[in-house]
Amino acid sequence: MDSASTNQPPGFPSAPVTDTAVTQLAQADARKGWRPPRLIFHTFALFTALTLIWSASLPGWSFDSFMIGATATFILGLIWVIRLIEALMRRPPSKWFLAAPVLAALAALIIASGAPQAMRWNMSQSALERTAKTLPRDTDNELLNRRVGLYLIESWERSPDGAISLTTAEEIELFTGLVLVYFPPGTPLPQPGVDFHRLDEHWSWTTVDNF
Repeated sequence: MDSASTNQPPGFPSAPVTDTAVTQLAQADARKGWRPPRLIFHTFALFTALTLIWSASLPGWSFDSFMIGATATFILGLIWVIRLIEALMRRPPSKWFLAAPVLAALAALIIASGAPQAMRWNMSQSALERTAKTLPRDTDNELLNRRVGLYLIESWERSPDGAISLTTAEEIELFTGLVLVYFPPGTPLPQPGVDFHRLDEHWSWTTVDNF
């Protein structure tokens, strides 16, 4: 039996199939089955990185955004590891495998620098201060439910000493909400500590239980 007949797949007509053709088909199939993660994978990876960066724009992280980003990171990381192991078993891995770790490192550096929190606060501080200064004087608390800068403010409350607390819709832990507190000029400032954390000269943040 000649080589053409030997390489003939069962159940197909008797057209000759050379060893070279079989090799090319096997290589094409291998490329299709063991390709590195590319456009779709890295699109999801980019959105995941942006979600984690956004979650770090709050003191103590945004709980909802962090959980979404952490879950997506675990799933994408698992896919990346499996595909890398599969590639190593077939051939030297593609340079595409470097893209995800580089993206993860950049996101980690941005988060570690504190830039997301500082940027969100700096872009919102003037709007928050204008809102705090224009709140009605004939009441000490009120529902607000509107976006001020990059924060969604649900309600506000004025304390006896004149400090104004703006309760946001953000959770920085499970059932723990973020409160931005404005201390007008002349209002005694709290000492930085467990209850209040200084943002700038007139602003601090604290938390409230959302039960």
